[in-house]
Amino acid sequence: MSLPLNWGIIRRVNPSANAVEIPTDRIEQAFLEKARVGFTGSVTVHLSLSEDAAESVRFVVECNEKHRLGDPPSARDLGFPVPKVALDFDPREHAVYNGVAEKIRHRLKLGTPIRSVTGHFKDGMMLAIEVQEVQ
Repeated sequence: MSLPLNWGIIRRVNPSANAVEIPTDRIEQAFLEKARVGFTGSVTVHLSLSEDAAESVRFVVECNEKHRLGDPPSARDLGFPVPKVALDFDPREHAVYNGVAEKIRHRLKLGTPIRSVTGHFKDGMMLAIEVQEVQ
């Protein structure tokens, strides 16, 4: 059973605020190494992310807990361990897993819009540069 999650809030942020520039020095180095004086043709550098890139994602957790006036402090508030409910099906966990799957899992990807960069050269001098984007 899938729980409806109409309470999901998606905030849009400036895309550049959650982006990291990819250095271009390796593209420049490849062009300079391959397209030496006397080289006429093209050099293409293909870009892709390795799965290690996902390990570099930083997660910062922010919690904003609310208490109703008059509620007694919970065991967790007092520093006591809270026992895990031994159920084969935990509705609280199920709601979290379904919420993540429905709202963000399919959208949470790292990537670059550029698939490859091709430099066109005549006698080692760059005449043009072509960028192929991911479709």
